[in-house]
Amino acid sequence: MKLHRLAPVFMALLAAAPLQAQEETPNHVFQSADMIHQELLLLNEANFSEAPTQQLPRIQALPRHVFQRARIIWAKVQLLRFMNGLPTRSIDPLPVRDVQPADVKGIVDSILADIRELRPAYSITQDVAETTLPQGKTPTDVLAHLAMIDREIDALGVPGIVPNDVYQVAATLVRDLETVTEHMDVSVDLNAIEPVLGKSPADAYNNAYALLADLQALSTADQRFSVTGGIEPPQQKSSDITPSDVIFLLGRGLADVGAVKYATGVTTVTVDVPLEGGKTPSDVFHVIEQARGLVAALSASSNG
Repeated sequence: MKLHRLAPVFMALLAAAPLQAQEETPNHVFQSADMIHQELLLLNEANFSEAPTQQLPRIQALPRHVFQRARIIWAKVQLLRFMNGLPTRSIDPLPVRDVQPADVKGIVDSILADIRELRPAYSITQDVAETTLPQGKTPTDVLAHLAMIDREIDALGVPGIVPNDVYQVAATLVRDLETVTEHMDVSVDLNAIEPVLGKSPADAYNNAYALLADLQALSTADQRFSVTGGIEPPQQKSSDITPSDVIFLLGRGLADVGAVKYATGVTTVTVDVPLEGGKTPSDVFHVIEQARGLVAALSASSNG
């Protein structure tokens, strides 16, 4: 069977599991994530595959950033299920709210359940004992564990991120920003931002990083756009940049834009734009430029 790329599943099945009302902490989320990791170790052992072991950078995160990373993993798990003949699960668009650890716990638990159903496909009968509830964990700890989980899933043969996937996230982010400009009665002509050629994934990455810096400046300068925990871009990479690095930044930006929507009173849910094929890093760069144009217009409205 020909493997389908991540893109058709990435945003169509990406939204979160139903948001949870119960009280949970990052300790509980980390515990569930660790269970996922143990399950994936069994799958990779049975598959005679192994994820890279080099240490990943530690990136500061809030629950909303962890939630977005979990959504990416959710999509990859759906593709892995498809590859192994299991049904995939569709979920609703992401509503506007201040994301809490309980929300992250909901989607992480759903990922755990979906991965456990893969056991028969790998002839696994061994159970994984429930891990002890840790103490003192933070969203940053959970994000690091999810990054490790992401690599374990990739090792099982899930196709990698391509510019089509990145473009879809960038375009979704633009649509979300447009709901903010419309709500704030700010006009922007995106057609005035012309396409570009010859851009690389590194160019798109640096532009995405600049977008996060723009969002940070907007949120800091104008109380109307102030969000829980503030907006803080992660440490910027300078080499070996791939589409996966770009989509990570844009996913983080999508989380922060969601927080801006909540702060400004926007109630329009985040709906993923349709997937488009044949996209390049230049196309991604262009859409990020549109996003930066929208943020610049909001900043100008503050100064005016």
